[in-house]
Amino acid sequence: MNLAMSSITIPPQVAESKPTLLALPTEVILSILYFLNSEGKEQFAKCSRKCYFIAFRVRFSGVRLAWRTSVYGYLKPFSDGEMLSSFREYIRSTSIAVIDIGQLLTLIPLLTQFPNITKIYIKVMNTYLFDKPLYLALFPLLNTTLPFYHNITELRLHWEGGYRQHYRKGDPEDACIEATGYIPPTNGMPIRSNNTILPQNLPAATFEQLNDPEGYYNFRLGLHTLPQREFLGPYIPLAEFVKRVATEVHLPKSLKSLRLDINNPEICLLPLIDSTAVDTLHLTDITRITPNLTNPSEILQFHTIKSLTLDSKSKSYTRYLQTIASQFPNVEIFKLKRWSCKKWDLNGIPNFRALRELKCTWSTCMRGEWDGVSSFEGQLKERFGRGEWRELRKVRLFGVTATVKGYFDVWLGCRVRRRVGGVVFKWDSCFKKCS
Repeated sequence: MNLAMSSITIPPQVAESKPTLLALPTEVILSILYFLNSEGKEQFAKCSRKCYFIAFRVRFSGVRLAWRTSVYGYLKPFSDGEMLSSFREYIRSTSIAVIDIGQLLTLIPLLTQFPNITKIYIKVMNTYLFDKPLYLALFPLLNTTLPFYHNITELRLHWEGGYRQHYRKGDPEDACIEATGYIPPTNGMPIRSNNTILPQNLPAATFEQLNDPEGYYNFRLGLHTLPQREFLGPYIPLAEFVKRVATEVHLPKSLKSLRLDINNPEICLLPLIDSTAVDTLHLTDITRITPNLTNPSEILQFHTIKSLTLDSKSKSYTRYLQTIASQFPNVEIFKLKRWSCKKWDLNGIPNFRALRELKCTWSTCMRGEWDGVSSFEGQLKERFGRGEWRELRKVRLFGVTATVKGYFDVWLGCRVRRRVGGVVFKWDSCFKKCS
């Protein structure tokens, strides 16, 4: 019996295929890809068509639109029936960069094919005297064009400003300039009547004005196409802008973070009065507090702002810092960039009652020997002794110092622990010679 059994031929087992990474569920593969750097994700995407599609959502989460003739070709793969049409829902952010304002009218409608966008960054180069009407016109444009407008959580607006030289005489792609009347040379920002960038057609200026060798005129940029004129409307004086921005600008209902790299940011904050969701604010070149239109004798307060970042090199910046603690009473994270204070001093930083984290970057190079941690620790103890910054837990400081040995980048980090009987400071520092 045993011999018979041993003579039976057992059929060979079929070799099992070797398991691969692609055999895992897509969600597991994505969690693995999140640990790779950008180069590793790119290499994985090149392995196969399936790998490319799996890695797409961790490699790309946004689209960047600029005023180029290839913009339609760039978005074509997302069109219906094209290769990336099923990935439109994974696009969460977008940035739009244009030279002239009118180009927004063409690019913004292209975003409607991405229904889940929540972050938008808009940069306009040539705003010049149109910065105020652009701010008023942009929000209605976004609201009426984008179905997901009220789902936007992060918004950044950046007006470059531009110069008159950007508007060349006879160039159909740029704006024209029209004279609006004579002003003295010391008032405003006049240009000479014989400036080479003036267009030939100046309907608001007389022959005598144009040929007056001593004449200075205030020129206003005028748009070259009717749609752009209708979009922006006429030039808006500051007084009128203040009244209209408070009533006509309606922020997205889900907006959490707002960044304004534009002129008159203090006025552009007026729509925040009706917002209960915005808790993160980044302002550039702000030097005045936002006016209280209903009660000018009282400081207008924005209670929802928890994280505030200020970025300015203005000489009147320090005076503004002395008042903002009253305007933003509930700030917990405060970041101060490009501070032009001429010494390592924390005394000029506002006393936010709920401040938990402070980050400060000095823009000026400090002269003299670096006295290190002891100076800042002493300043912190002084603020604590006055009953200020009672909730402060984390400090990060950056700057450049010049010594006899050269220029050095300075970085300091401190964790503050409060115990019975005193405060404990734990410092980390980096003192590196500038390259």
